[in-house]
Amino acid sequence: MILEYTAVEADDGEKVLSILKKRLRCSGTLVKRLKSNNAIWRNGSPTLGNIRINAGDVIAIEIIEHRDNDAIKPSDIPLDILYEDPYIVVLNKDAGIAVHPAGKYQDDTLANGLRFHFMQKGIDMTARPVGRLDRNTSGVVIFAKNSHVMTLMISALKEDSARKIYVGLTHGNPVEDEGLIDLPIKRAEDSIIARISAADGKPSMTKFRVLERFGSASLVEFELLTGRTHQIRLHSKELGHPLVGDGIYGDDSATMHIIDRHALHCASVSFIHPFTGGDVEINAPYPEDFKSAVEFFKNKRDTLPGQSINTP
Repeated sequence: MILEYTAVEADDGEKVLSILKKRLRCSGTLVKRLKSNNAIWRNGSPTLGNIRINAGDVIAIEIIEHRDNDAIKPSDIPLDILYEDPYIVVLNKDAGIAVHPAGKYQDDTLANGLRFHFMQKGIDMTARPVGRLDRNTSGVVIFAKNSHVMTLMISALKEDSARKIYVGLTHGNPVEDEGLIDLPIKRAEDSIIARISAADGKPSMTKFRVLERFGSASLVEFELLTGRTHQIRLHSKELGHPLVGDGIYGDDSATMHIIDRHALHCASVSFIHPFTGGDVEINAPYPEDFKSAVEFFKNKRDTLPGQSINTP
């Protein structure tokens, strides 16, 4: 993949090497690899690191990676692209689709769809997910267009300025309007899927804020401060209010007619772009099944069988 940077006035007189490190965010290891592969250009011609540039010069590098495209078969599936630039592509994931091939889900994942999307543009590339969502969680998923971008995006999303916001429907009404769930998480010994809260687990923190209260459910905003598997789902259970439709951390038998998956949607991701330095905020609208579930509880303000209302 080719990455380009057009020098501005502030770059006038800088060395190519400085541009690689400051503007294209190349590590020393990557610079060495680029040099050995003659993969650095200035205005379309090979160049050296000590050459000084002028404003308007286009500095380009080719990220040469191991060919792993054959492991991702292209699939012509619908993609809801929320944002795309030379470095990343951001999708609004439907529930029921996997982010990347794994286990029994090898075809028709978002990664397969993106492979097809790029091939239609004449680009043979495998995008890499920067963080993942459970198969039945909907919403924002970020893909990096190469491993160099992926490394920088992972760091960008760990910065204090970055935010990842989810919205979920929980059973019952939390006592507090907002708060912090600070409970460590580890894998359950008798399961390869389920997680439990345990003192010897990894530190896990989730902020929550109640957006709207219904009779037997609440619309709750969650902000991840850490990114553990099933973090929101388990923390909701530990709060005493599991997600509607969650068959692992709650009982989904009474809500299958309302929504046939756990009611969780990644609604927003914001971060400082590691290449442009600009603020990026990407929002994903609620999918139809989630909107329908919200309307169900909004219009039905009594309790489901076996539930009680817990209000402040």
